[in-house]
Amino acid sequence: MWYPIAGGHYFVLGLGRTGLAAIRWLQQQGAESVLAWDDQATTRAQAQSLNVQLTDQIPWTEVRACVQSPGIHPDHPLAREAIAADVPIITDFDLFHRHYATFQTIGITGTNGKSTTAALMHHILQSAGNPTLLGGNIGIPILSLDPEDMKWGVWELSSYQLELSKNLDLDVAVWLNLQPDHLDRHKTLAAYQAAKQKIFNGVKRGIVLGIDDPCLEELSKTLQGVPLIPISVKQSVGIYSKDGWLFDTIFERGKRVLCLDEYLRLRGEHNHQNIAAAYAVSRLLGLSVATIAQGIASFPGLKHRQQWVRQIGDIIFINDSKATNVDAAARALACFDDIYWIIGGLAKQPGIEALAEYFPKIRQAFLIGDAQDNFANVLSGSVPYTKCGTMKVAVEQAYARAKAAKEKAIVLLSPACASFDQYPNFEVRGDDFCTLVQQLGE
Repeated sequence: MWYPIAGGHYFVLGLGRTGLAAIRWLQQQGAESVLAWDDQATTRAQAQSLNVQLTDQIPWTEVRACVQSPGIHPDHPLAREAIAADVPIITDFDLFHRHYATFQTIGITGTNGKSTTAALMHHILQSAGNPTLLGGNIGIPILSLDPEDMKWGVWELSSYQLELSKNLDLDVAVWLNLQPDHLDRHKTLAAYQAAKQKIFNGVKRGIVLGIDDPCLEELSKTLQGVPLIPISVKQSVGIYSKDGWLFDTIFERGKRVLCLDEYLRLRGEHNHQNIAAAYAVSRLLGLSVATIAQGIASFPGLKHRQQWVRQIGDIIFINDSKATNVDAAARALACFDDIYWIIGGLAKQPGIEALAEYFPKIRQAFLIGDAQDNFANVLSGSVPYTKCGTMKVAVEQAYARAKAAKEKAIVLLSPACASFDQYPNFEVRGDDFCTLVQQLGE
């Protein structure tokens, strides 16, 4: 087809972290030349230090493959040109899996929870003495990793990455949940589900599937060919949580195996699903219950996902900047009481009306960003609020109000919004929150 890399000409479309890593990897593998393009001039500037030709005039007859970054829409004009010229469109995952075929891999997807589950799975394997890589949508380009002397790879996979990939040939595939998201790209929930479902293409050892969403429960009835392990936080089937315990009907004949209340950094029903998934994969790979329990207990948690930042007196500050949609924010709100809630940014659908059941837990909301006027209208009459505009004002106001109340409180950044109105990504937003919290006086 278009292998091996050496001596070939390649085109990289999209020059974010994934694209830049792909350029470096292709050059290391001996590609004769690499052409590249991104529609954003500021992004193209990041590639200028590399030995790459930046152009949107591609000699397709000379190009072996187009390596497309996940953030680039499949209908991009240059992608359409590649298809018309019969040039394969591939991803960094396609390159990695073809060139490191003996490497064993776990792929994890879901609308919510996939980053925490991937990091937890990686930590369990590492703490059990298994050299393991972590990469993908979690922010680590897969082609920036060195698989030498490694046994496993744990990949977080977004719908964008899955949509573009051909055949991942994962050893174990995990799909946690399915809620409407990224519909600006996928247009319909059915198309979003179809992109996610590509995680099962070529899976070899087993599938772990969250069955609490109706679409995935129906899908579970159709999957064949490899063992299927259902996980649930609502039904007593497969690996499931109930009354603060994890039960195992697959490997342990229905026994209680883990006391979930012991894992304070993984609080809430959504994290119980993440634990169930990591436990199921670990047992499928042959790890003991005791080994898994030790790994979960030592897991430090993940930045920007209900991250414990600081405690001042009786006030605890939690960074949940990764909550870029309503469903993710609901998971955080469900975990706490007496909340001083920092919310806002670039709003998505559905709106925060969907969070009304949690409003009684909120002492006051502090609104930031583009959505603050809209959110003020929604909260009016239900939740006291302050329009703050910026994160700095919101942190200062939330701390002042919580301190004045003289009782236990949670200052929670869980924005339920994208960050792009004020920040380049949710990580920068969360880091800003953490910095501002650390600057507060006692």
